[in-house]
Amino acid sequence: VWVIRIIVNILVFLVRCIYMQTKYHFPIKQYFLKVIVPVITVTILTIPFSLLVKNLIVGYWIRFIISCFFSIGFTLLIIYRLGLNSKEKSFVLETIRKRIR
Repeated sequence: VWVIRIIVNILVFLVRCIYMQTKYHFPIKQYFLKVIVPVITVTILTIPFSLLVKNLIVGYWIRFIISCFFSIGFTLLIIYRLGLNSKEKSFVLETIRKRIR
């Protein structure tokens, strides 16, 4: 059931992109390169790490807290390093600097 749902969602997404391209001259190639590729890259790199951390730690609450902490930290690091362009990285750093002051 989940596989069929995922396939249908991907097909509907592609149809929407094609519709946007034909109706509004939406740049699909640029969208895929700037949005979809970074999202897939971050997802592929973070899921195995989160599962590894979860499986290495024994104890329910300890495992939950440690896996959440490391998963969030690793995901943020991967998003910053691979998911953001230089302009977005500058924006994030500037926002953090403003909040610290």
